[in-house]
Amino acid sequence: MQRTADRLRATGGPALVLETVDVPFPLRDTADLIAVFEARLTAIKAKYPPAALRLATIDHISSVPAIVMPVHTLVSMLRAAGGFRRVFVDGAHGPGTIPSLDVPAIGADFYAGNIHKVHAWRNMKPHVTNTPAGMPIPGPAFPLAATLHRPCTQPGIIMRALRAVSNTMPLL
Repeated sequence: MQRTADRLRATGGPALVLETVDVPFPLRDTADLIAVFEARLTAIKAKYPPAALRLATIDHISSVPAIVMPVHTLVSMLRAAGGFRRVFVDGAHGPGTIPSLDVPAIGADFYAGNIHKVHAWRNMKPHVTNTPAGMPIPGPAFPLAATLHRPCTQPGIIMRALRAVSNTMPLL
């Protein structure tokens, strides 16, 4: 996210300000995590006018130390108390880890997941253990946009092809 904000700023695009939530570790329970988010959200709301709060991004599962975030609660909190217009959930570790993952029930505007680890494990032949680079055999990832946002959302491959022929593609 920071690289994207820096690139936009360098090219004269919209100024993005990134605010983060520092999660202390170890956590005792989910209530501690929610309290940390609530305190940070209160500080962010006091710092910016409501119109400036455009997008909140949260992990479904943090990479280190693998905390499963209460995304249903956090998405609701970001909308109601936080006033964020859009919420994106980075679900890179969610599929295959969260049993019966119901992405629409989370209530986020956007969710992106990655199933290459699960896909590779289930489809790996006994005699094929790794690629030459030592990485598992790659598989698919998926983006999901809420119905409201689908008309203005295009897959990355299409976007790259369109940007190759036109530098006037709008940023969403």
